[in-house]
Amino acid sequence: PHAPNDVAYVAAQVKVEDFPAFDAATSLGSLTNSELELLGYLLEGLDLKAAAQAVGANYDTKRKQIQRILDKLGFKSQIAMLRSISVSLTAHLIEELLSQLPSDAEAALARKHYGQALIVTRISIGEGIDVPVWDIGDRNGTPVVYFHNMLTPIIFSDSLPEILREHNLRILMVPRHFFDVNEIPDSHARQKHIIDGIASALSYLTSGPIICLGDSAGCSWAVRFAHSHPKMVSELHLSATPQSGANLKSPTLFTDVSARIRSSEQIIYGLTRIYNTISRSPVFSKRALFYMYRASPADLATLDQAFSDFQLSGWLTLIANRAVHSSLDEVVSLQRDWISDLFEMEVPVTFWHGTEDPICPIDEIQALAAKLEKASFKVFDGAVHFLISQKLGDLAAAFATIRRAK
Repeated sequence: PHAPNDVAYVAAQVKVEDFPAFDAATSLGSLTNSELELLGYLLEGLDLKAAAQAVGANYDTKRKQIQRILDKLGFKSQIAMLRSISVSLTAHLIEELLSQLPSDAEAALARKHYGQALIVTRISIGEGIDVPVWDIGDRNGTPVVYFHNMLTPIIFSDSLPEILREHNLRILMVPRHFFDVNEIPDSHARQKHIIDGIASALSYLTSGPIICLGDSAGCSWAVRFAHSHPKMVSELHLSATPQSGANLKSPTLFTDVSARIRSSEQIIYGLTRIYNTISRSPVFSKRALFYMYRASPADLATLDQAFSDFQLSGWLTLIANRAVHSSLDEVVSLQRDWISDLFEMEVPVTFWHGTEDPICPIDEIQALAAKLEKASFKVFDGAVHFLISQKLGDLAAAFATIRRAK
């Protein structure tokens, strides 16, 4: 925190004993000084031959030594070990370097836009986790738990509080990026832990059935929540639902990346590194998003407003700096077979989709909806990807109509 303003690089020394363990039994503390030295050169990007030359040792000697390191740390390959250490090291250093930031920086950022309309409740679930719930709308209204997209936990709409009050609705947003559950080693286990925590918090805050709403990357979370806690959910709504790309004639960037991720786990880590690096620079992140949505003027207009009025660059930077593991989990969650959960549920499902969505085209999800027994499909002609922000009033009116019909 005391570095001069013109510093371009920071060198950080991490004590071996402070480095996070990979599980309860293995850590870098089990390595010898010679093994740590070799590992350091490999983390710098040297291959094993160059690392052996750097320490003045025979290649075969170091090849045997790297096998001992793998055995000690419980990894099957050098690539998997270096990837895991790099991600853990990045998260550790970011946490140390940014420890001076307030712990609830995300809530402070949300309040910048919603002000007094936002009520933040933090609920401790026994010895589990602290669950922050952001509450907007009519306190006696029908509760809608909103599983947000990847960019930010908030909805890009100036009129959100007014629309919710008009239709007697209450949005409960849970900023899942900022849960402190990194001690759980598996991303699927982390997601389950978070979802169970959210369910416990919502059962405390609400008494009746909940409408569950998923937005883009949040759809997989919404489906898992409804599948895991069906008695809490009266209906499930999915907006701009992501797709596998299996039946698409012209796969999109999203489906192409998804296919590549499923073919190689390493791509998840590389993609997340690139995403977080870009997100830390407001200039780069804006350029990248505008390029991704370049074929959709309506989405570009929503993004432009989000950067100017909703602190989108601040959200992207905060998530990239504070939520390294969560960024990985977002990508992993989308690749989980959550579509199968839809076929196992009794909860009625409604898909909301724009006909001109450039990221998640309508075709495959429309076909999926036709196969589900309790599914309906709502189409917005000419609408695009940021459907909830652009058509919030229509969605809220539809929720009110469905509620009256029941």
